[in-house]
Amino acid sequence: MPKQSVSIEWDMGTIRLRTKALGHVVDKGIAAVMSKKAVDVQDYARSNAPWTDRTGNARNGLFATSRSGQGTHEIVLYHTVPYGIWLEVRFAGRNAIIRPTIQSQAPLVMKAIEGMLSKIGAVA
Repeated sequence: MPKQSVSIEWDMGTIRLRTKALGHVVDKGIAAVMSKKAVDVQDYARSNAPWTDRTGNARNGLFATSRSGQGTHEIVLYHTVPYGIWLEVRFAGRNAIIRPTIQSQAPLVMKAIEGMLSKIGAVA
């Protein structure tokens, strides 16, 4: 039987899981959790963005999407306004929301995945 493994990474704007030989049911379950948690990540970022809104475009332009395929599952958080990068890096990152969101939400995503794996009996 192939070795089963999971690696977890989170970087600037992505929570990523890589799985090997975990089976279709587990892979599908992780994809479902990631899809649901992407909504939570997006909501957290929009609710906790530290800048003062002038137009609301930057806050409403924060999106999180989930992607799955070939044993990789990820949630990507990103800006859609052209000046979003400056909110992240200008003034020593005082207005950054991407990294703080990933740092806050990644453990919650992992807890949700652990719960799902426990429910289907994939972990002891």
